[in-house]
Amino acid sequence: MRTLAVIVLVITAQLALLRSPRERTYELHDTRVVVAPIPTPLPIERVIHTSMPRAPCPPPRRDVPRSVLVQPPEPVDLVRPSATNTGWIAAWNAEHVYVSTDAGASWQRSFDGEGEVRDVGFDCFGRPIVVRGNRIGIDTSWRAVTGLSEDVDADIVVLGGGPDLAFVGEAPRGEDEPNKARLFVSHDRGITWQARDLVESWETPVYGRQFEDGSIATIVQQGDCGGQTPAAFAFDRALAPERSSRLDRYEELVWREQPIAGPDGDLGRTTIVEGPYPIVLANERAYRYANGRATPLPWKISDEMSGLAADAAGRMWGIACGHVVRATRDEPRLYCD
Repeated sequence: MRTLAVIVLVITAQLALLRSPRERTYELHDTRVVVAPIPTPLPIERVIHTSMPRAPCPPPRRDVPRSVLVQPPEPVDLVRPSATNTGWIAAWNAEHVYVSTDAGASWQRSFDGEGEVRDVGFDCFGRPIVVRGNRIGIDTSWRAVTGLSEDVDADIVVLGGGPDLAFVGEAPRGEDEPNKARLFVSHDRGITWQARDLVESWETPVYGRQFEDGSIATIVQQGDCGGQTPAAFAFDRALAPERSSRLDRYEELVWREQPIAGPDGDLGRTTIVEGPYPIVLANERAYRYANGRATPLPWKISDEMSGLAADAAGRMWGIACGHVVRATRDEPRLYCD
């Protein structure tokens, strides 16, 4: 009985503690040292945008693709092969541009937009350069050109073949001022432009291109009362003038006053075609010009063909009654009959 009484007393005491927990107070002393960090400002990074190194132009492609030429889905007025790749061809009319990357085996319509198409070319990477109205398009983007005449009927010539946007156009002018030729170059795909005035009064044709190192050589025609006087220009990538021999053979041709000697005598009246080397047309034949003489090329040129241009392999392209025509060794077919 005494043991039972002790157990009852212990249980009663514990219940009392549970019912009155706040009656006992415990003081705890913590001797630990707590160090509170002082907030410090985070460093702010200064972002500096620098231009990435420009990718080098790929090696030229001069092999001849074995492809069957097909026609764009509508008649075209002009054709322009790339200066650096035999597979890249552009054909266009006033409204639409068609681009082929397989030497004319297929065509893709590109660069639709406002304004008539004025000229088309390729850079060394295969990107089409399209001029519509007063805007220039590359990478499917359209850019305005600072310092270009607003006259959409004025001549404009794309100088392709290099890594940048380059063309010869007309500078703004007053009512009685001549049509001054101006070279335009953009190294950032049309965001900013550099320009150099060339001649006071100019006329087409324009010869030349941008080369893979960014330098530019061009020949423009200075128009005057006595006719045309060719003027040659050469610039480095920064548009500083330099002396270049890359167009000496064309300078010789455009300045030449005497007939060119061919295998059967003087050729008579000739037309210059720009390509990987100077080509002249005479009597529906194509000749390679070098050292004052003309060597026949195998291509047979139809009298229906106009707007002729040579690709990187020297093959002749042109337009005959809305059709893209590539000259061959065979007798040319008729397109306009």
